[in-house]
Amino acid sequence: MALYFLKGEGDPPKDPPFAQKPPPEHEDRKPAARVRTIFLVVGLTAVLLASLIQALGLALPWESRLPELLAIPSPVQSRTVFLTMPEGTVEAPDPMDVPLVLRGLSMLHPSMILLASEQPASGDSAQLLKGVKDQLREKGIPLTVAVPPSAESPWRPVPLCRYFPPGWSEWLESLPSLPGRAPAEGTLRYLPAPSGEPGILPILSCTSSGEIAGSLWWEGLMQGQPNAPVWLLAGRLLLFPNHAVLPFAKGGLFIPHVLSLPRSVMSDDFLLKMEERERGSLSPDFDSLWERAVVVVGPRSLLPMTSALATLRKMTAPGAFSLIWQAGIMLLLMAHVVAVVAMPRRKAFLLTAALLVAGTSGCWWSLRQGILPPILPWGVALSVGITGILTTRRCPAR
Repeated sequence: MALYFLKGEGDPPKDPPFAQKPPPEHEDRKPAARVRTIFLVVGLTAVLLASLIQALGLALPWESRLPELLAIPSPVQSRTVFLTMPEGTVEAPDPMDVPLVLRGLSMLHPSMILLASEQPASGDSAQLLKGVKDQLREKGIPLTVAVPPSAESPWRPVPLCRYFPPGWSEWLESLPSLPGRAPAEGTLRYLPAPSGEPGILPILSCTSSGEIAGSLWWEGLMQGQPNAPVWLLAGRLLLFPNHAVLPFAKGGLFIPHVLSLPRSVMSDDFLLKMEERERGSLSPDFDSLWERAVVVVGPRSLLPMTSALATLRKMTAPGAFSLIWQAGIMLLLMAHVVAVVAMPRRKAFLLTAALLVAGTSGCWWSLRQGILPPILPWGVALSVGITGILTTRRCPAR
């Protein structure tokens, strides 16, 4: 039998010259996985930087305007009142003025009294002054008396935490020297002379034994929280417990060009009003002036420093979440960024919407309580989450 073979009949068919084979599945997953990794690193870094800025209080000047922009009534802040005493040879001070002024303040409700006026050392006025101090102590009104520096003075120490970056020498910031010591049981504050540098309020000095002591103005700045730790960063920035950051140099704080003038009352006018009050004449405006106020009692020459104190107290007035709460919120927001990358798009959208509602409600409640919420990291985390929902590509299932 004759057999016929067709040429090439048993050969396998060849692919068209321009046909492309479908890529393996793992090669299709590489671009999407790379985008997700880059997005995750960028998102976590953005939240971390925003939380650091928030913790340092660098965004505080803008955040402090939020209650006013949102028409939210903020809690009444403690004002600064300057009660001026006579001084000099033209109007010699009466030894009874200081005891009578403190006696009048004991009938009102100030939150703190800073006494920078000369006190009587003997006689009936000294006995009256001692009794008035006891009366203030019984009523729970703190009285801080400034005394002249001396080698025997036991100053009250300041819980100052100092941090210098690697390679940063401490001599870049030297505090003024102060005679005396600052033991743990110290109670005194000193009244500093006006700083040689214009626009600086002196608040800190260093004793010969290396201890940090605070001035009378430091007591006014730390009203209500005298033992709260304060951070000195790189010798140039002072971080207060409410996370307000102020420039620091040569033992003092820089004072803005525009000062907030405190309400000033002459001692004669004050004693006259108190006499009328004791006779039964009511004056609600006079009484409300001293309610929860920080009262500085001193000569007229201290008006510039008292104005600086009033300005700095306004700058450090807004509260903020504690660092522990801010750290917890930062971890929560970083977990949100990770979840947005890992979850399906629908679940990531629901999670971001829930975070938006919870964050808005929490911020509103905080502002109503007079606390500035960490809006910057919260806003960054929400922006990262929304961007991730819209841009990240989900990898196909295996």
